[in-house]
Amino acid sequence: MKRLAAVRMPTSASNLKIVGLDLSLTGTGVAILRLSSGKWAKPELHTVRPRPCPKGPVTRTYEAERLHDVVSTLREIRIFEDTSLVGIEDYAYGIGAGKTNCIFELGELGGCVRYLLIEHGISFIEIPITVGKKWATGNGSAKKPQVAEQMSALWSLPKFDESQYDSSDALALGSAAAHRLLGDLSGKKLYQFQGKLAKELEIVSARKNR
Repeated sequence: MKRLAAVRMPTSASNLKIVGLDLSLTGTGVAILRLSSGKWAKPELHTVRPRPCPKGPVTRTYEAERLHDVVSTLREIRIFEDTSLVGIEDYAYGIGAGKTNCIFELGELGGCVRYLLIEHGISFIEIPITVGKKWATGNGSAKKPQVAEQMSALWSLPKFDESQYDSSDALALGSAAAHRLLGDLSGKKLYQFQGKLAKELEIVSARKNR
């Protein structure tokens, strides 16, 4: 896939839908940002949780069903419809060797989502974990409560509780992607370091190499 410095914009840049995705095997965070006539709507936040694991060893059948659950729910909340750009957390390459299965399963989920983004013609930005945290807080090692605190302040939202941390992480990713695309976030207070980080993010073109 070709990496581009810009993405094809819709007819009106003042009307956009941008999505943040924090993919996980237990709680995938989703944040949907809508800009209409230059004003941001309240973010639409979701946490996608697959069916509980049955008792006993995790089976290949359950792993496949869990993958299906997450992808199907992402379709149901319409993240692939009329979306201009997605900010998706990049793979955690530093996961320990003892979690090999987790690496493969997350890779499968990421591959399914990226495939659907390309099929729907949606460009996306892969945002490293430390970059997403640093954009949100100024600290690449920030913990989830710190990210949540900054996102509730940025978007004038009630305080996130622990069950909402995945969606607050997704909100940070979506916000960084929107910042990269637009150069700012209309009506939102941003800092110089955020602008520098956003400019360095690469947009993956949705155009197929055919």
